[in-house]
Amino acid sequence: MFVFGFNTHGEVGVSPEVEPAGQGDEDYSDEEMDVDELEKRMWRDRMLLKRLKEQKKSKEKTEDCLKHRQS
Repeated sequence: MFVFGFNTHGEVGVSPEVEPAGQGDEDYSDEEMDVDELEKRMWRDRMLLKRLKEQKKSKEKTEDCLKHRQS
């Protein structure tokens, strides 16, 4: 499992998630664990989508500036 976080430049990074010893899957039933896992995946995907959109927007701005300078 991975956790998203923001670095000092405001960019989203990915790092492995570490669970404390003794706090594993035993506290959840199969159904609850599935919902929790799905919620984590959805959050992770939303963060990834947001990061990709920001990168695309930044790239488009850079390309627009370069085109403007060339003309």
